[in-house]
Amino acid sequence: MSFNENLWSTFIGAILAFILGVAAFYFTEKIRNHSSKARLTKALKNEIEYNYLLISQQADLLTKVIEQMASSQRPINIYFGLRNFQRSILDQYYYQGHAYDIFKPDDILALSKICDYVSSPVPDYVNNLIKGWNGEENSIEFFTEKLIIEKDYLLTILRSYQIIHSKILKK
Repeated sequence: MSFNENLWSTFIGAILAFILGVAAFYFTEKIRNHSSKARLTKALKNEIEYNYLLISQQADLLTKVIEQMASSQRPINIYFGLRNFQRSILDQYYYQGHAYDIFKPDDILALSKICDYVSSPVPDYVNNLIKGWNGEENSIEFFTEKLIIEKDYLLTILRSYQIIHSKILKK
């Protein structure tokens, strides 16, 4: 075999090896990303299911607190636990660019409002109202009026979350 034949066969072999290496890398990354997205989507479904149940339970809890206040029951030993709302998977899903695969911009805006609400001082405000009820002799109307406003807003959030919940369960 001559020098030129060796040169060309080595060159063509190297080019083919490079092309096959790039193709193998591309396909393994595609498979890895697909399985990663599938695991992330499954985790997001679980997180949204958990949060849906949490919001629903907290709305029921507020109803119970309002009923106890209406019957002048003291003390009320209930903790309004919206601080247990989970959003780490949702954030990860959003930052990896998958959120728009499932949700419309209106849904993402609704999710943003929900996350803002649960991370705002409102849960602490509601717990302080309950503590205030236990320690003060203010009128029933003072406390129930404020809690009814929070409960109504929480029910609005629950309806929005229910739409989001149904969309993620379809995926």
